[in-house]
Amino acid sequence: MDEGDSGVRTYRVPVTVSGWGGGQVRLYLYDSTAFEVTSRVVTLTPGTRTIDIPVEVRGNTRFNYDAYHVVAAKALRGVAVGAYEGGLIVLNDDPMPAISVAPVADRVTEGASLTWRVTLSEPADADIFGYFAATPPASGPELSSTDVDPEWFEQQTFESPLPSRPLSSANLYVFVIVPAGELTAEFSVPTIADALAEPPEYLRLQPESGPDLVGTVTDPTP
Repeated sequence: MDEGDSGVRTYRVPVTVSGWGGGQVRLYLYDSTAFEVTSRVVTLTPGTRTIDIPVEVRGNTRFNYDAYHVVAAKALRGVAVGAYEGGLIVLNDDPMPAISVAPVADRVTEGASLTWRVTLSEPADADIFGYFAATPPASGPELSSTDVDPEWFEQQTFESPLPSRPLSSANLYVFVIVPAGELTAEFSVPTIADALAEPPEYLRLQPESGPDLVGTVTDPTP
């Protein structure tokens, strides 16, 4: 079923009972939106044919991922469970916000951080994830694994920065998350200073879609 744009609707997950005896069953309800599981014990009297499992669905115009409301049953006394799992899928019917990326600091000296800002066209009800893959620059020397903070590099790649190698050869992906309800988030690539005299070095990041990002790192001014 679709989420809808407004209002609150109540749906009932069909749970049927056959036979004529009584007993008890524990029902578990998982809500993927709230990331929580609740449960309750239901006592079945002889002749009970259905169990009422209401699920509230709130409509709005903000993007979210599909929501899953899963019901599972466990027999406790006097009953046997047949199909023990079912539920309701609420389909998101709102488009994902448009995403734009702008530089905050895309030309820095060694020891500073290259930084970009991700902006959504409107808030979403879910975290929005993005990633950027290091690729070789169009020209000029590439920033290497030993030009960036070693702890940061290991957190991003699960590899050692040694031996030194171009970032595009290190399987480097830079991730960013715009939290639910927020419009912007920033991500950075921290560089480190060294004593070598070097020409400008470049970092090129390729997003899932849209233009590549290019950062430039220079030696400090003498």
